[in-house]
Amino acid sequence: MIKTQSHFNKVIAGGIIIILLVLFVSVIKNKNGDCNYLNSDATWHTLLTVTAYDQTSWKIHKFLPIVTLGSEDDKFIKWGLTAPDDKGNFYYTSFSPATFVIPYLFFKIFNMPIAESSLCILNSILFAVSAFLWYVFLIKIFGKQSAVIPLIGSIIYICTPEILHGMGIVYWAQSVFQVAFLIQLLAFYCYKFENSKKSRVLFYVFCVLNPYIEWTGFVANMGFAVAEYLTIIKIDKKNALIECAKVVLFTFVSFLLFCLHYLLVCDVESFFSIVYRRFFARNAASRFGEFPFLIRGYITSFAWLWGALLLLVILNLKKFKKCVINNKLVLLVLLVPVFENVLMLQHAESYTYDRMKVVFPLSFIICSLLSNLLNVYENRKRTTFVYAIIFVFCAANVFYYMHNQRYIWNIDYRVKNERFAQYILDNYPNSILALEKGFGVRGYINMLFKRGVYERETLEDIEKIAKMKNKKYAIYVSGINHPWNMYELTGAWITDLSTDEKYFLRANNERVQSGK
Repeated sequence: MIKTQSHFNKVIAGGIIIILLVLFVSVIKNKNGDCNYLNSDATWHTLLTVTAYDQTSWKIHKFLPIVTLGSEDDKFIKWGLTAPDDKGNFYYTSFSPATFVIPYLFFKIFNMPIAESSLCILNSILFAVSAFLWYVFLIKIFGKQSAVIPLIGSIIYICTPEILHGMGIVYWAQSVFQVAFLIQLLAFYCYKFENSKKSRVLFYVFCVLNPYIEWTGFVANMGFAVAEYLTIIKIDKKNALIECAKVVLFTFVSFLLFCLHYLLVCDVESFFSIVYRRFFARNAASRFGEFPFLIRGYITSFAWLWGALLLLVILNLKKFKKCVINNKLVLLVLLVPVFENVLMLQHAESYTYDRMKVVFPLSFIICSLLSNLLNVYENRKRTTFVYAIIFVFCAANVFYYMHNQRYIWNIDYRVKNERFAQYILDNYPNSILALEKGFGVRGYINMLFKRGVYERETLEDIEKIAKMKNKKYAIYVSGINHPWNMYELTGAWITDLSTDEKYFLRANNERVQSGK
């Protein structure tokens, strides 16, 4: 009893350290002032859908990922590759509603504004929860040998550049999956190796939930299915196949629920057509030439973590003439989800948060190699030296992220954009807006102008639409497309349809050209 209490106290103490470290890095890594950041379109897309939830009745959108705002003038404005309903709303089909419902509920429950800062707070909470769950899992694997190894594995997780970014200012489905996958992993471990019946039920629940949350869940479930088979095959081949089939069945149920939810508002043909097109636009078969870019992306995403891995590989080779990874079944389950990055190659290459899951097998391998050394290192100074080097690598990763302008960079146009948008809203209320041809609207422009904005149309097309809708003004916004769609607006062509006057309005609200 005393030993159990002591172990529990160590877990709690370690957990407190982990949460405090997450809080610390979440504060120091925030950039003050105007900034743009890699994959910012994911954050703005989330904010757009949460806003749309507020502006349209749930009886209409059914909490699907609606991207159409609530005004009648916002309806029937196509937004990217989305599926329509019969009321003029468009729905994003590439990711499940869970991505958007969670922040919506979070903002509602805690009465928070729909803003980047609120989303960052939610993501930081998910960051802390995932770090703690990873620590708890590592305690189960390495805790009997050392209390330090699980702590190191969790610190590695926290200090990884891609985690610092994707569990911070950038929020998307993968942020939720980092937590959900670890719950599934812990449930599976407790069910298989601790014979917990409650954990078995929880594991099956997440076999349905995780694919629904993020597409990686479909691939991850295949890893769990194989693990089920391998753990039983030597005892009962028939039962091994049954348990494997159960995971596959729950995975199919997840996909069925995903489809049925969308079909409540979308027609069958448009929904499946768009899902099909998005999959084959992003998969490895159509984007195989981008594979070297993905490998280079992994180097950026994990930076000095590769140095820690290389150091431990060298030390293991020197000591044992080989690198032995114990708990190979666990490693298999952690590695299989990474295959989704190959399957959906273009997405993982472009949207870096899709690589976050790679931190789990990397951290686990480093812990395993470290565990090998601790079994033979009797010299305390040598052990402390290895720990210290790994901590240095972790600190270097935080420094790397904070000073790498590939992730976050200063800008000087957000305030100007906001003033210009407000000027348009105040002075041209009876109008329709479009972003110049060649640019996709995404979420930032919608949130900036607080309305639907046409995309991929010519100025002449917009004028025709404005006349058809009996609007006085057709506004054709121009700008500079910065990485991941936070635009620097340069101005707008204004057409007064009542007088046929046309002029260019600069972003400083100065007219520079006019005429009939």
